[in-house]
Amino acid sequence: MKKALLSFLTIAILSAFSSAAFAQNNTIAAMVNGEKILKTEVSQRIWINHFEKTINTMIDETLLLQEAKNLKIKVSKKEIDKRLKEVKAAYTNKKDFEAIMANMKKEVREKIEYELRIKKTIIKAKKISFTNKNVKKVFTENKKNFDKPEEIRLRQIFVNSEKDAQDAHLALEAGADFAKLSSLKSTQENLKKNGGDLGYVSKSMLVKEISEAISLLKKGQYTKPIKIADGYTLLKLEDIKKPEAANFNKIKAQLKESMINQSVMKNLPILIKELRGKSKIEIMK
Repeated sequence: MKKALLSFLTIAILSAFSSAAFAQNNTIAAMVNGEKILKTEVSQRIWINHFEKTINTMIDETLLLQEAKNLKIKVSKKEIDKRLKEVKAAYTNKKDFEAIMANMKKEVREKIEYELRIKKTIIKAKKISFTNKNVKKVFTENKKNFDKPEEIRLRQIFVNSEKDAQDAHLALEAGADFAKLSSLKSTQENLKKNGGDLGYVSKSMLVKEISEAISLLKKGQYTKPIKIADGYTLLKLEDIKKPEAANFNKIKAQLKESMINQSVMKNLPILIKELRGKSKIEIMK
């Protein structure tokens, strides 16, 4: 907390210097019907708004951490490692994750530890708990949302002009490999890098023109050039995954965690309000 107060002191000093600089060169920031708004006024308003928002955020964080201490909340290394693996899994480009960890490993782990501590505090303070019966009820009432729709794997060639699109189509008709042609001809870098592979998508995610064109294809076939907003595209249907009904036992743990997370977010402002109501908070002027 001392570091936080020192950082605020530093900001205050810098702001004072900034205001002094503006005062010496008291230039106009805006004119409203002939009335001046000075840069000094803008600077002071920014500082006040920034300070108020930041100090209130830090007060809330301090209250939550104090409550965590009162409730004897602990976060283990194992829990941090598990969450770190989940974060890594969310990165499609693992190199980006490794780059972040190479430069900010300590900060990332501290951030995760803080978030887990706050989450566990809210769960314990607000007695958040869901039985298998609770989870099954949510699953049954929302089963259609958990079913996997049909998914298709697409490969794309994207070019800027109709001529380039027609040339690409002729090359495919002559036997050119779709992936190699996308790497050579596509004007978007992400398509060049992976041979135009778009992965698996649901048809409901596609725009009408593309969805209609794809519905006419069999696996391994490709479309004629399709005009889209900023160019022309050709798409190849690589694979089809059939719809799959959700299995409760397979998604039970994930669904329960999702329910807990939603309840935590719902109860966070409630707990903060309660903690503020029974705490002595003084903001020094």
